Amino acid sequence: MDTIAYKPVIAHTGLITGFKSYNIMLPESNTRIILLSNFSSFNEAKAAKDLVSILTGQPYELPKEGTEVKVDEAILKQYVGEYQFSSTAYIKIRLENGQLKGQASGQPEVDLFAKSEKDFFLKAADIQLEFVKNEKGEVEKLITYQGGRARTGIKVK
Repeated sequence: MDTIAYKPVIAHTGLITGFKSYNIMLPESNTRIILLSNFSSFNEAKAAKDLVSILTGQPYELPKEGTEVKVDEAILKQYVGEYQFSSTAYIKIRLENGQLKGQASGQPEVDLFAKSEKDFFLKAADIQLEFVKNEKGEVEKLITYQGGRARTGIKVK
């Protein structure tokens, strides 16, 4: 038997293109939690832990809303392009009316909000982005942070 938030559980996950599920049973209280999502960056393991914590009176942490800062449009223009993470995974970054927008392969376009000149976040999901410059000051990489993992994409366009 597995544990979530120090409580015994019986759990099963499911995944098919575009959809995720997480089914959790807490035998001690005869409680069942079913999580369904069609958002690829949804962190069902964290959501499950927090829900079990809430149900069992344990501490939990709500997601924190990022604080947005204003970044000069000349800096934002440097980030525009395509970043390749693998042969089939990429993120396209574009600028529209002073707002950076990102679109990962197979995903809808989302707004990117600055928390510093090089660090950005999404309001729609718990995803952070960091633009990395080389020694010449040219943007060469994009690092995404999601669900405790970091992925690096190389700027190709």
